[in-house]
Amino acid sequence: MKINWGTAILLSFIAFASFIGYWVYKIQSNDQYDYQLVEKNYYQEELLVNERYDALELAKTWSTSLNIEKNEMGLKIFPFPEGIVMSIYGYRQSDKSLDFKFKTQPLKSGVLFLSDTLLKPGIWNLTFSWIDQSVSYQIEKKIYY
Repeated sequence: MKINWGTAILLSFIAFASFIGYWVYKIQSNDQYDYQLVEKNYYQEELLVNERYDALELAKTWSTSLNIEKNEMGLKIFPFPEGIVMSIYGYRQSDKSLDFKFKTQPLKSGVLFLSDTLLKPGIWNLTFSWIDQSVSYQIEKKIYY
């Protein structure tokens, strides 16, 4: 049977559309590929962009000297200023249920420990923010744990 070029193009389009439709269906029906790429309160977060940028600029000196060491108990992060209350936010792009946010205070030596129970293996975006003498500081680090 001979197929002319018009029929061949039509069959190619149908095959391609079927292929794309199949993969869209597979991705939409599988919970493994369910990623949340937008914050819940994205509008309120956008209003704070300038404040975050200023805090990131002020913390550049801390950010360049920040050391992160992995040990058997978790992560050891240092140096931080002493006597501050710090907010830590851990964001995991691939699994929203692993995200965490809490406040803590570094040890007297400026060392902060993050437990192994908080961090599962994978890529993490860690945000450290604090206020010292009414000036906001924020450090963002991307790590593979």
